[in-house]
Amino acid sequence: MSFASQQWKTKSWFTAESLLTLSVHAVASCLCLHLDSLQNLPKHLKSRILSVTIKRGCLSNSALKSLVHADILELDLSECPVCDETLQIVSAAHSLRKLDINPGRNQRRNISADALKNLFPSVPHLSILYMRRCDGVSDDVISALVECCPLLRELDVGGCVMITDHSLRKLKDLENLISLNVSSSQVSDHGILALVEGNCAETLTELRLDSCQRITDFAIETIVLYCSNMKVLIFHGCPVTDASRFALEELLSKSKVKQLTWTVY
Repeated sequence: MSFASQQWKTKSWFTAESLLTLSVHAVASCLCLHLDSLQNLPKHLKSRILSVTIKRGCLSNSALKSLVHADILELDLSECPVCDETLQIVSAAHSLRKLDINPGRNQRRNISADALKNLFPSVPHLSILYMRRCDGVSDDVISALVECCPLLRELDVGGCVMITDHSLRKLKDLENLISLNVSSSQVSDHGILALVEGNCAETLTELRLDSCQRITDFAIETIVLYCSNMKVLIFHGCPVTDASRFALEELLSKSKVKQLTWTVY
């Protein structure tokens, strides 16, 4: 094959790819006109259109219903409106590994506990879940999550004010948990003790407890004692004293720590 032929084939391939990309963006710009047709598209095209639409933050539930399919692995809905109906639609993504429904800055998610509990049995492979400042997140929701999604590795429920020690007692059984955010919640020293005495003590590398008013020096000392692989520990806004700083010296001596933030009162 001549060099000219090879060059022509390469150029043609890029042209076809460019046309596909342009078509995806064109469809994403006016999804409401194509809802019936979207359901008949191949899964890989649905995924591409979904990705573009999500980034624009203009995904309606009707469009999501037409684009979601069982083989989707990740969904980032942090820039999109999310309600109970949205989660019902997401339940069709049975292979889902990562779901991000964190709200925008200074916003909260008005999602019910029932909608969350109904979602989890449909996504048993879920390993990363971000649902910060979701009003419906409670201890019962966390119990359902642990029962249905045992592969969970990362959980962000920061700002979910109904979370208590009961949730930590459930989360302690997760053998793959590496990152947990329970900031601005009602967890206390007793819950932290239960957590770090569980299966996740060796796997946990990141823990956020900032603005938890029931966390004292005892919790920090317990974390240092049990969690030898901790790399990120954030607990500013907690009523701790210099005793925590002395305990942290041992953690710092292991040279694994990447981030520490706290406030001494």
